[in-house]
Amino acid sequence: MTKKTTKILCLLLFFAALTVFAFSHDMLSPKPEGMPVGSDGEVIVPECERFLSFIVLGVWPDSGEYYFLPSLKNAEKATGAGLEKVDREFYWLNFELSHGSIMRNLPAYTHIFVAIPDKNKVAGASGREEALIKGYLKTRCKWEDERIQNHVHFFIVPSALTWAQDTSEPIGIDKKGRILIAADPGNYNSSYEIVNSMANTYPGYFKVVKLANSLSSEGGDMEVVLAPDKKGAVFLIGRNRVNNYYFRTKGLPLKGISFSQDMIDDVKKMYSNSLFGMKVEIVPEKMLLYPELAAEEIFHLDMSVVIMSSGKTVDAFVPTYYTPETKVDLVSGQKFTQDTIKGWQAEYDEIASELKERGYNVLRVPFTDHPVRSPANLVKYRDRETGKACVLLGKYPFLPADGHGDAPQSRMNNAFGNLNTAEKVWEQSFSAESFDYLMKCAAGLWEAMDYSASAKNNLYEKQKEIFEKAGYTVIPVAEYPWGAGGLHCDLQF
Repeated sequence: MTKKTTKILCLLLFFAALTVFAFSHDMLSPKPEGMPVGSDGEVIVPECERFLSFIVLGVWPDSGEYYFLPSLKNAEKATGAGLEKVDREFYWLNFELSHGSIMRNLPAYTHIFVAIPDKNKVAGASGREEALIKGYLKTRCKWEDERIQNHVHFFIVPSALTWAQDTSEPIGIDKKGRILIAADPGNYNSSYEIVNSMANTYPGYFKVVKLANSLSSEGGDMEVVLAPDKKGAVFLIGRNRVNNYYFRTKGLPLKGISFSQDMIDDVKKMYSNSLFGMKVEIVPEKMLLYPELAAEEIFHLDMSVVIMSSGKTVDAFVPTYYTPETKVDLVSGQKFTQDTIKGWQAEYDEIASELKERGYNVLRVPFTDHPVRSPANLVKYRDRETGKACVLLGKYPFLPADGHGDAPQSRMNNAFGNLNTAEKVWEQSFSAESFDYLMKCAAGLWEAMDYSASAKNNLYEKQKEIFEKAGYTVIPVAEYPWGAGGLHCDLQF
C-alpha cells in the first residue's frame, strides 16, 4: 500500500468517524431530564419528557399483499415497468394507510430507525423495502436527500414489524446517553430479536435491558410516567401484564381470573426488581380483582390513558363515550350496541377514578370509535428546541351514522372500491389503457386521504381543544382506520 493510498484511507476513516460523532451528538444531546437510578449512571426518563429525538418503526415486506388494497399476487404476468410502478404505488399507499402522515409531522431533528424485513427469512420480502421507503420520503414527504441520509437509519429484522411500540419499552438513558430499552425474550413476533438487531446495528445509541423471562415487555401496555407530584417517575402497566405474568409462571388463563391483592403486588415487585427499583403501579387494578368487569377490547394501556405535563400539574387524559355523536366503527361502518359502549365506558371511568385518587389531574376526551383508535393512542414529547409539551394527535376520517354522503371516510371507501375494480380490469389485459386507469384510481385514493386530512371534523376539534386548553401544542396527524392500532402503536420513541 502506497503512502498516498494510506493517506486517502485515513481521511475516509476520519470523515466516517466525524459523521458517526455528528449523528450521535445530534440524537443523544442534549439529554432529557429524568430520575437517576442504579449504580452506573442510568437515568429513567418519563415518556412525555423525551424529545422525540428518535423513533422506531416497522415496514411491511414488498409482497403486494396489504390490508384494504387489491392483491397483486396475480400481476406477475405484467411486462415492462408497469408492475414495478403499481407495486411501488401500492407499497407507498399501504405505508401511509398504516402510519398516517406521521413522517410529515416529525420534528426536523428526529432520527428514524426503520426495521427492514430480512428477504431471506420473511415471506414476501424483496430487498427493495429500503429503497421504497426512501422513495416515499422523497416523493410524498418532499424530504431532501441530505435529511434522508442523515436522519433515516435501517436495520434488518427476522420478522415483519407492524406495531413497533409493542416490541419492548424504552425507559431512559445510560451514562453514555444511550437509549435503555427494556425487553424480554418471551415477547411475541420475535420482538427480542428485533430489538437486539437494532441495538447490535447501532450499539452506540441503544442498550437492551433484559427483563426476567416471566415478565412481558409489551410496550403498548406499559410506560414510564411522571409521578402525580412530578417528583420522580412511575412505571405504569396495564392489567394484562398481570394476566401474562401468571400465564407464564403458573399456566393460568389469560383472562377471567380473579387475582388476590398479594398476587398483584408480587407482579409489581417483580417489575420493580428488574427496572432499577422503580415504583410500579397498575391501572385499572379493580378489573384484576373483579375480572367480570373487564372490557376485553381495551387490552393495552395506550388505548386507555395518556399521562403528561405542560406545567404545574400532571395530567391524565382518559377517553369517554359521553358525547352526542353516534358511536360507529370506522372500519366496518357498523354502530356499536349500547351494551358494548356501556362496558367500555365503565372501564374508562374506573381508570379515571383510580388515577384521580392517586393524585393525577384527570381530563376526559370524547370519542366514538373502537378503543384501538382512542385519542389516548397518541405521541407526546417535549420539543427539544422550544421546551413546549407537544402532542401528535391522530385525526381520523369522519363517517356519518348512515355510512353515506360526502364524508371523508365515505370518499375513502369509494376510492378503495374503484381501485379494486381497476386492478381486476388491469389483470385481465395489462393494457396501457387499463394501467392508466389503475394509476388514476390510485391517485383518487391519495386525493381521498388528503381530503380527510384537511376536512373539518367537529369531534376532532373538541379533542384538540381539550389538549390545547391544558397547555399542549397539538399537531394534527392524518390517521386512517387500518388494522388494530394508532399512532402510539406504530412507533417506539
